[in-house]
Amino acid sequence: MELVGLRAMRAVALLHMLMFMCPTMAVAVRRLHKLQPPVARARSVRPRMLDALDLIPRETSFPVLLDAADATGKAAPVLGPVSRRALTAPPVPDGASILDSIAAAPAPFDLCMAVLLAIGLYLGPDFVLAPLGLGSKASVGYRTEAAVGRLLSLDEAPTWLDDRQAGLASPAPALVRAVVFALFVGGGYVLERFLSAVGSDNAVFYLGASTTLWGGLYEAALRPKLPSREERDLATTREAEFVAFAALRLGAQSGGTCHETDIVRAFRRYYPKYRVDRGITDAEISDLMRRWASVERTRLLPGGALSTETVSARTAAGYYKGITVKEEPDVGLG
Repeated sequence: MELVGLRAMRAVALLHMLMFMCPTMAVAVRRLHKLQPPVARARSVRPRMLDALDLIPRETSFPVLLDAADATGKAAPVLGPVSRRALTAPPVPDGASILDSIAAAPAPFDLCMAVLLAIGLYLGPDFVLAPLGLGSKASVGYRTEAAVGRLLSLDEAPTWLDDRQAGLASPAPALVRAVVFALFVGGGYVLERFLSAVGSDNAVFYLGASTTLWGGLYEAALRPKLPSREERDLATTREAEFVAFAALRLGAQSGGTCHETDIVRAFRRYYPKYRVDRGITDAEISDLMRRWASVERTRLLPGGALSTETVSARTAAGYYKGITVKEEPDVGLG
């Protein structure tokens, strides 16, 4: 009986020990489970059968050239670097191809471009040469008209050629203008065909449009106008009259000054035909005074050329220093 009681007591003690340790072990197991990373559950892959509509990409190695061909001989639309083929310059046309291009039938676009180039050739490159001091007084076409006129009139030179030889503006006859127009249109067409064969139509358009636009602006706004024979004779007469007026009514005086309005009034009082704003304007009288009281000055242009210009001694306020108007009785007043 004592042995049975002892074993019963040991069983009760072991049961109490297990009851105390089970919660502690459960907490430790939960903490250890939290520290370990989650393990993904393995899923079985079901085999898939391919049918005729499925595309199987062929095996390739990176990089793949863009110009690579597949088994059928067609270019494969795959990604890859640019082709490593050497870039070659466009072939330079030979003389035979250029002659064939010139002899070919022109299209309407070619004729328009030929007219643009012809206008640019007629106006000339003075819009580029003028800032460098190398511009001329007349355009290339204007000088070409004079040369053609001399060739067509071998016996004696007409009056309009004499005027142009003297640097005056004179219209050319209709026959000379027609010949010059045909020459420049033919030259523009040959130039258009040559540039189209060597370069491109865009280059022809840009060249023709730019030369026509800038050459026309320079011709209309910046080129000095050539006077006609009548304008030259009138200017010569007025300059002689002003020189005669200045010799009698204007004098040099140290420290003296006079305004240009005083000179205009004195000039009109000296010549009765110019009184009451007749025959000549105040601005033209002022220009005569500026040319009379002017000096020549040489300056260096950006291109390295020397330019001689006439500079007036007039101040910004319109006064002339060292010149006075003499107090003398007016001519023709009685």
